Amino acid sequence: MIKLIVLTIIVGFVFITGYYLGSHKLIEIRKDITGLKTEILSKTTNLEKELADVRVRMHLVDARERIIAGKNEIAEKNFGTAAKEVEKARELIERAIGLSGESLVPALRPITQELTYAESDITRLNPDAMKRLDGAKKYLDRIIER
Repeated sequence: MIKLIVLTIIVGFVFITGYYLGSHKLIEIRKDITGLKTEILSKTTNLEKELADVRVRMHLVDARERIIAGKNEIAEKNFGTAAKEVEKARELIERAIGLSGESLVPALRPITQELTYAESDITRLNPDAMKRLDGAKKYLDRIIER
């Protein structure tokens, strides 16, 4: 009879200990899972921001190349092609503004205005278009190098 009571106490103790350890491990596992969840969320958010920054930079570099191509077309007296290149550069900068949110808007708006003025100067065959394109390219270079 004493063996049965001792055996029951031992089995009860083992059961309670196992239950206690198991419940604490579940709480720790839940904490680990929530920690991993927040970590993954922050990493994906950072990756999305970096990807958006890379896309903005790609659009700005493409716009810079279009401005250079427009200058070359003006030098070769191909004003129609130059106007198209400047228009494409302005559109690329507008896309970059859309992707960047509010961070680059004050820096990029003057460039788009300058390109709009340059585009109208090109259609009027005004020689100031080359100066405007040079100024826009220099300003765009400063933004890209940041």
